[in-house]
Amino acid sequence: MGEEGVVVRVALVGAGNFAENTYVPLLTSPELRRSVSISAVWSRSQAKVDKLCEGLTGGGAVKKYHAEDGLEAVLRSNDVDAVIVLLPPKAGLEVTAKALRLGKHVLQEKPVGTSRRDVQSILEEYGKMGEFRPLWGVAENYRYEEAYAEARNLIEGDLGPLISLTLNASLALNESSCYWHTPWRHSTEELPAVDGVGIGYLFEGPVHFMAAIRKLVGCTRGGAIHASATLMAKNQALSPQQLDTLVGFLRFEGDESTPCVPCSISITYAASRPLVLFVAICERGNFTIERVPGKYRISVVRAGQTTTTETREVPFNGVEREVLSFVRGVQKFKAVAGEAPANLRRKVGLVPEECLDLSPVEALLDMDCLLSLF
Repeated sequence: MGEEGVVVRVALVGAGNFAENTYVPLLTSPELRRSVSISAVWSRSQAKVDKLCEGLTGGGAVKKYHAEDGLEAVLRSNDVDAVIVLLPPKAGLEVTAKALRLGKHVLQEKPVGTSRRDVQSILEEYGKMGEFRPLWGVAENYRYEEAYAEARNLIEGDLGPLISLTLNASLALNESSCYWHTPWRHSTEELPAVDGVGIGYLFEGPVHFMAAIRKLVGCTRGGAIHASATLMAKNQALSPQQLDTLVGFLRFEGDESTPCVPCSISITYAASRPLVLFVAICERGNFTIERVPGKYRISVVRAGQTTTTETREVPFNGVEREVLSFVRGVQKFKAVAGEAPANLRRKVGLVPEECLDLSPVEALLDMDCLLSLF
């Protein structure tokens, strides 16, 4: 059987908003339903598992698990090839490590963790699993968004190197948002804090922007970063009070092939209306990337053009592309190994090139970049 005909049996570990609103519709879409079978769902809450499974066509075939015993059972199940971990980052990293030890492929939702030490420890353990280790991907969809890839091509092409980059991410957070009602985003135990004050929203969401910035700058494997920032609490409705606004500066040190690039950053969760806008100044022109509902709008002005702006719209499709990359990677493993659980660990060399953007090392560097501002 060719790898295109291989069905990947997936367990959803976590049954919250993102599982219900994003992953279930995606995994059951025409593009993926021939390649993916949701074989199990786990949550701490049985009620959440039942609710999620109600939305699955033919949900009776999906095995339901809850509580700690259920988690152990789903990770050991011979009916599961891959686990999609949809949990808060601290718990998510712990479950990811367990699943990898048991030979399961893992797609872990970002952020990869809450501290460099914890993530680095699991990375070192993962490396020691050898060339037959399972695939570990971290779902950072901004690395897969076509808009940022196209913008990087502009920089490497006729617009030339970046001189500076500016991000204004003004986000409206209030009780109408489903994410407002997730207690872990308000927790100083589940997420980092600064001087005892929570930074949950500034940590969990803006790691996306760090991935986009690193993509645009061309900073793919580390390098020196200089950072400074001011943190403020502006959204008076947040309870307990959080630091929800960040204004700062990042400077990525260059090398012989990549120039030094300064980035100014403004992120707030206290805006009345949302605006996410990148402004890039290049040697031979400028461009902007604006996030609008369901898509991006890229506007380009080239040197010598004082009145002509080229504008095009690009779909917001990074989640679909990253999940498809992960599924294709697992299919390559399974096409060689067959169904036997003992053969799940295949050579790393079989992982397709596009899966490199799922690398947990890249996710760690995104997190490092963000933490440097706190």
